Amino acid sequence: MRIRILVSLAALTLAATAEAEAQSLCSRATMNDAAAGEVVEESFRYGGTDRFLCTYRPSSIDDGALHPLMIALHGGNGNASQMMEDNHGIIAAAEAGGYVAVFPNGLPRRQCGALPCLDNSWMQPDNVFFIAELVSRQKATGRMDEDRVHLVGFSGGAKLIYDIVATPGFPHSIDSVATVAGAFGLFHAGRPEEGFSVTQLQQGRPVSALLVQGGLDDRLPAAGGLDLTGRESHVSFRSKVDHWRLVTGTAEVPAQALDVLALDPLAPADLEAFRYTRRGATVAEILDPGLPHGWPDWDVMAVATQVFERN
Repeated sequence: MRIRILVSLAALTLAATAEAEAQSLCSRATMNDAAAGEVVEESFRYGGTDRFLCTYRPSSIDDGALHPLMIALHGGNGNASQMMEDNHGIIAAAEAGGYVAVFPNGLPRRQCGALPCLDNSWMQPDNVFFIAELVSRQKATGRMDEDRVHLVGFSGGAKLIYDIVATPGFPHSIDSVATVAGAFGLFHAGRPEEGFSVTQLQQGRPVSALLVQGGLDDRLPAAGGLDLTGRESHVSFRSKVDHWRLVTGTAEVPAQALDVLALDPLAPADLEAFRYTRRGATVAEILDPGLPHGWPDWDVMAVATQVFERN
């Protein structure tokens, strides 16, 4: 795998230590040497802040065809390199399916020193249109299939995906999404003025989705209710799935078993996996009873790309 570093003019103004960090962000990840594509690291100025990302270009990028886009969003307190690692399977899925995969960094938390930060958050509302800017930049290459834009996210990155899908007038069409452990509705004792806030999916465009939840997640309880801190009360995973089905028009169709073991024989046999499909829209749900707050150790991307390709 080749790693190439692109540094914007804005990034050239950073201190030498920050510049060294910028050169190591993408290479921090443990990536499969069998992935024959190219990793490009880049930074640019957006909203008065230097933003950083890594892009995986599959080996098929030079075949002259338009390529689908996949943007992968790390969790809170995370960074782009985490989502690039082998255990997430995103780069392997991108290479196999010919996706250009973009791994952006969130905005640095206050305790960060050199940039790019390895401890980032997606909570700021500007991030919705930062993701829109990333799509625009890929469109500008003339190599992107505009009907095949997909988002993948974990935890805080999943929450940002929900915000994107619910944003009225989001400037790009999102075909489908795949999320693991994303907060969909909650009350936070430290922010009582916000009330019990629930993502308003109906305000945006209907989007197909794979929604994954861990049965042992104590930060986002599958049954809903208080998290491990006792400071947040969440809606249940069932409520999230059913809300998504109502918005996409799949609430009235019967559940079909989703055969995850056919896609990954090493997946747990006790997964509760179903999909609902109607008129081109698909909502798939997977509850992994043994999964805590983390990325599954089975091949969730095999399921995600199946949802992507069926749309």
